[in-house]
Amino acid sequence: MKEIRAGSKWLCLKDVKMNVGFPWITYKKGKIYISENNFCITDENSNKEHRWIDDEKIRRYFKFLPKNKGFTARGIIQSE
Repeated sequence: MKEIRAGSKWLCLKDVKMNVGFPWITYKKGKIYISENNFCITDENSNKEHRWIDDEKIRRYFKFLPKNKGFTARGIIQSE
């Protein structure tokens, strides 16, 4: 599994709900998120320290986007 490193981009494959107090959506399906710190993906609440270390959960919820890839409404595309 690709390790989460600062500066990397991740496509959310399905909504991620946190169950602390009231459940809320922390990551939204189809949205691209940026890692601003190693092992973390910045979430909807601008939390830069949301840590992801479980490979199975990372694979379930995210897809790594290489730097030369972009995203459109139709899906991931190769940039020129």
